[in-house]
Amino acid sequence: MIQANKNVISLHQKKEDKAYVEALESMTFGELIDESSEIIRQLQDRGIENDLAFKSRSLLQELAIRAGKQNHHMNSSIKKMKSALEMKLIDINS
Repeated sequence: MIQANKNVISLHQKKEDKAYVEALESMTFGELIDESSEIIRQLQDRGIENDLAFKSRSLLQELAIRAGKQNHHMNSSIKKMKSALEMKLIDINS
């Protein structure tokens, strides 16, 4: 039996990830806030899983991009949250 490497991402998953990022880019700021609330709820219910980790990072990235266009201080705060999330994910995966 061949064991799949859990770090290998399927082509299907890459397409889903790209579609999610594109969806974030087309959302209004209010919709992004709603999406972040949904991700938080899922994290509380399910804990950190690969799909939620990806969605969290992608959402924070989109918020940072938009905030950076409006307010440098907000952009800096969001980037710090993204870095903190990534460090927690590294700790969990270690």
